[in-house]
Amino acid sequence: MTLPLLAVAAGLALPAGAMAPPSSAVSIAPRTSLVGFGSVSGDGLGISILSRRIERESLRSGSSAAPNPDRQRQLSWRSTLLLDYRVARRTTLILAVPHVYNSAASDVLPRQTVNSLGDIALYGKYAFYQDRSVRPTRELSGLAGVKLPSGSAELRDAAGNRLDAPLQPGSGSTDFIVGAAASWGLPLATVYGDFTYKYNTRTAYTFGDSWGGNLGAAAPLKPAPWLSLTGEVNVESYERDHSLEAGSAAVLPGGAVRDTGGQYVFLTPGILVRPMKGLAVSLGVQLPVYQHLNGTQLASGPNLNLGLYTRLGGR
Repeated sequence: MTLPLLAVAAGLALPAGAMAPPSSAVSIAPRTSLVGFGSVSGDGLGISILSRRIERESLRSGSSAAPNPDRQRQLSWRSTLLLDYRVARRTTLILAVPHVYNSAASDVLPRQTVNSLGDIALYGKYAFYQDRSVRPTRELSGLAGVKLPSGSAELRDAAGNRLDAPLQPGSGSTDFIVGAAASWGLPLATVYGDFTYKYNTRTAYTFGDSWGGNLGAAAPLKPAPWLSLTGEVNVESYERDHSLEAGSAAVLPGGAVRDTGGQYVFLTPGILVRPMKGLAVSLGVQLPVYQHLNGTQLASGPNLNLGLYTRLGGR
């Protein structure tokens, strides 16, 4: 069996497309995502569950800290079931089904919580190069995918008001993803990397297009070959959101939403454990080392990444 070192992005299917812009910058729930995908093709059915926890409790303007007198804060869990199946030697199809938990609160506003399925995504991966057809250890691949508006974008609070767009688990738009990835097995470690770009089709409220890149390595420990140490650099960039609703102080001339978008760089140490044949568990902590946010927004704290991987019916 071949187990992936990384699975398809837990957060490529970002929420988007509700009708109204956020009422304030700090009401925007976390939208950053891990954009890596399966680094090595495998036979049979691959099953992965990826979960990313993001907590934000401090405000930032640009690269500088900003006051947060109302203690505005957010918590987000995005857990994604990923199924991958190699339909030909070089071609793999992937289905991603996310579950979204978002919570936003402050000392002056009641807590708003969303707990629902998100937008599903379908991907195709094609390996342009493999060192061998069975259990490849070196591979160069391209990726193309589509995110479908299957999750709800119409959830409302107890008073009947529609929740802000970023709190919604789904979207009203069909969005597109392209990317590339490489995995290269070396005597002492496996080096992997990927790059993806996400284009969001335009609606009344549209999240900014985004791109992300990852570079990492996994090294098995000689005394315990079932345990690998991992390390990654993760880069994420988001353009400003856009709204067709004019007349709001949050919307700039031309439709850009002022306090949205930005750039992030994370360092992610972690471990990969193989407790038995055909099963792997991963744990990583994303440490933000650089954040530049447009306007004033809640900054990312350390994020927790969890993963469970197995493959059925492979050779």
